Amino acid sequence: MKFVNGSNFKKFKQYFLAEYISGFVVPAETFDNVKGKFPVGFTIWNTIEKSKINKIATDVFDKNGNYVGIKTFYGNLPQGINQWINKYQYNTNHKIGFWIVLRQIFKIKTMFLLII
Repeated sequence: MKFVNGSNFKKFKQYFLAEYISGFVVPAETFDNVKGKFPVGFTIWNTIEKSKINKIATDVFDKNGNYVGIKTFYGNLPQGINQWINKYQYNTNHKIGFWIVLRQIFKIKTMFLLII
């Protein structure tokens, strides 16, 4: 669903103006020979009606085909989190968080990000 909320698809969204009808997402691992933890979306659009992609709500199914719920994807996000954090860090001297390493189990560190 990167084309809906991904910042790399801004030009695409300027030209792809359509009304969202319906859709669903499933885990990528549902398909043979696909590795990774990301959603694969199947969507239906009315290309006769021209409108910007502001947000879409899709049904969510697990890898066994069981209905899980609804996921909303937002297409009108002003900027990505990386740009927001960089802007905040450069304009203030405030810290927005720090890492805490609590323990190390089997050579894997357990870390938490504490937002202050």
